[in-house]
Amino acid sequence: RIYYILSLQIRQISACRSRKEGAILMGKYFDELERTMRWLGEQPDTMFLGQAVEYKGTAMTNTLANVPREKLLEMPVDEEMQMGITNGLAVAGTVPITIYPRWNFLLLAANQLVNHLDRMPEFTHGGV
Repeated sequence: RIYYILSLQIRQISACRSRKEGAILMGKYFDELERTMRWLGEQPDTMFLGQAVEYKGTAMTNTLANVPREKLLEMPVDEEMQMGITNGLAVAGTVPITIYPRWNFLLLAANQLVNHLDRMPEFTHGGV
């Protein structure tokens, strides 16, 4: 399991319903994303990695404000290396949440997904 979070690409507003007076409350996407990140941060096997996860710098930074600091791993601008580390964490049993500031950064990491993680069973002769 690997979660890929692409900031600034999702422009939805999520709706939540309140039974109180039958009103429909509209929540902002940010609120739902922050709530989800907090929940993921509470899971014992998760880890967040990417650019501006530990330090301010992208739209995603504020969504991680309530995630324990020890679960955040700041990465340099090296998308393919980040995905390689993400793959290694996943294979080792951690659930990495890898965050790319823009969707096109994920394209730069596709080599690690297509040519490495996808072929892991072949590389390890069925061991992984």
